Amino acid sequence: MNIRKLKENLALVFDDNSNTVIYKNYLDYTIWGFILLSTVEIFLSTYQGISEQYGGILNFIDLITTVFFTVEVSLRIWTIDLLEPKYKGFWGRVRYCLSFYGLVDFISTYSYYIGFFTAIPVTALKAMRVARLLRIFRFMRSFRLLTSAFGNKGKEMLISLQFLVIITIILSLVLFYAENEAQPNVYSDGLTPVLWAFMQYIGDPGGFGNYPPVTFVGRVIACIIGVLGIAIFAVPAGLIGSGFTDEIEKEEEKERNEINAKRILSGFWYIKNTDSGLFVVPRYQRMSWLQTRLGLSQDQIIEAVAHSPILRLKDLGVAQPNSEPVVSELIVETFPVNRPYGCFIDRGSNVTIVATTSATEPSNGSFCFYLALMGGFNFVSKEYDKNPVRVTSFYNLEVSKNEKGENIYLDDNIALFLDDLKKLSNRPNSVVIPIIAADARITNDDPKDEQLHFHFGQGKNADGQPNYNCEGRTLTEESVPIFDKMYKELGEALGSKYGYKTEVQKYGSLIKNKNLLYHLNNGSTGFCIRMACKIVTWNANYVGTAKIMAEQFAKHFSPEHYPLNTPEEMQQPDRVLQHDYGYGFFKDLQTDKQ
Repeated sequence: MNIRKLKENLALVFDDNSNTVIYKNYLDYTIWGFILLSTVEIFLSTYQGISEQYGGILNFIDLITTVFFTVEVSLRIWTIDLLEPKYKGFWGRVRYCLSFYGLVDFISTYSYYIGFFTAIPVTALKAMRVARLLRIFRFMRSFRLLTSAFGNKGKEMLISLQFLVIITIILSLVLFYAENEAQPNVYSDGLTPVLWAFMQYIGDPGGFGNYPPVTFVGRVIACIIGVLGIAIFAVPAGLIGSGFTDEIEKEEEKERNEINAKRILSGFWYIKNTDSGLFVVPRYQRMSWLQTRLGLSQDQIIEAVAHSPILRLKDLGVAQPNSEPVVSELIVETFPVNRPYGCFIDRGSNVTIVATTSATEPSNGSFCFYLALMGGFNFVSKEYDKNPVRVTSFYNLEVSKNEKGENIYLDDNIALFLDDLKKLSNRPNSVVIPIIAADARITNDDPKDEQLHFHFGQGKNADGQPNYNCEGRTLTEESVPIFDKMYKELGEALGSKYGYKTEVQKYGSLIKNKNLLYHLNNGSTGFCIRMACKIVTWNANYVGTAKIMAEQFAKHFSPEHYPLNTPEEMQQPDRVLQHDYGYGFFKDLQTDKQ
């Protein structure tokens, strides 16, 4: 396991959500145990008799807990940038150490070592380590709710405080004019009644406001200030109580959405594809099917999907050709995720399948996933959009330069997306194959006679036959004859079984100089395929089509892995354990070879 993978695993372990998988819970409970053990040790050490009799044991406990927390806090600081990107770099970690929990971690842990360099009393250092008890708050749901309640009602509390201060100052000045003649030695300036009024709010613990008004007007104002003294606690308490109730309702709503999301995911378990005889997870489930089967309303499904990181809504209407009437129908998809942009699976292959439009095109990600799975190829997919309303293309990349000459992309995740692709494409005989949709409203294309459109350069071919002398060719010289043979055999195989036709750069949407294949710029070979939506979204033979493509890609570009073996989970999955949904990708993500 390399350093990066170790850091990623540690970051997951240090996720403060205690409702995670069991080994993370073990660490949470261990931290709680050491916090309580350390606190008990410090408490017992305050008793002279116990300290004298069991001092050795207490010192040993102090040493063990300090070493444990030193390692744990140091690793937490090291990995914090993966959990919260705002803490990247040296100064980012400094900012983390100055945050509430970061400061508690730092003071309660590293204060032990201050005694080696300064003359601070041991008792003071022990008192600083008692702050470890505050660390339990980060795991407590009630504390998180209370903190959120304060944060959400902070503006209202500030407004009420401002109102109270202004009214108090006004009343204090009126009090000055009312009491100045009666008690000139006491109320000699405007500051005195102001101090007196504010001291009443906190009970005047120091006796600073021990000069009550004696005039009728002064006593009326004192009564008003007394009422305001009640309001100063009642109003914030009411606001916090309201905020706390709101947070509890949000938590309950979140739990409901999580339960509903799990119910929706239960519909994505392996079914037998009628065309290929292989078991696959459905490309999507129709909204009407989910409503009927689960007894959920459309609003409940939409809310559950919106709160799930691996579910999304799409409209089948965008996968219909322009020549057909518009028929809008909502569907739900599930997808694998292990990157901020989507999914990255390294199977150690020299062939990489890229789904750059999975976030927007119905079924594109599912088709590409099974193509990569059956071929044993690497898989990279874009599953998220930074702005879901304004889609950022990961196929043709918009890029600009900053003052340092560094690339600036419309989406911050593009840089990571390209880095991952470059790692895979730097391998010997690497082949990168982006696959996107064609012949539908989402691409604004008219129906074509061909169903598979290949592109590896610029310039159209009127006859649809490959022109290997085209400008901007993305195929290397060595891969041209290999591609040519693959293209012909693939066309024959798909034509004989399904009647599908292929072409090369016969129509528009050619590879431009913004295409991601140009951005790799490392001598790898690659070509793009635009698939007709009738295959990817509508026809049941999409699995058989993906299998034929996987066989041809492996036969010509990765012959050492040919013939292919059908993945075990696609032959006969355990249909009893219905939790194995989501393409069966968990195994691949856990054994990532990066």
